[in-house]
Amino acid sequence: MRYVGRKRSTWLHFFSYDRSVVLSLGAFVTGVLLCTFLVREYVANGYALPGEFTVANYLCVTGLPLVVSSFAHFVTTLVFQLAAIRVKPRGLHLAE
Repeated sequence: MRYVGRKRSTWLHFFSYDRSVVLSLGAFVTGVLLCTFLVREYVANGYALPGEFTVANYLCVTGLPLVVSSFAHFVTTLVFQLAAIRVKPRGLHLAE
């Protein structure tokens, strides 16, 4: 099936499935790895957060949005791909 429309093809190119899966997986793994530093520190302190801010806190604050945004990007990609397959452009009659 051929998709038409300049804006539509631009968005489909930006949210291409293969690239988005790799990007989302990479961001998710990076975010989880950044959070493991704080988890290790939490366990080492007897399941209590440290009283002062350390580098691990800042790494985790960076990692959590990466995890959330990677999930949101992946779901958005799925929605765009599904919409591109299911919705036909107006005024266009595709032969099936």
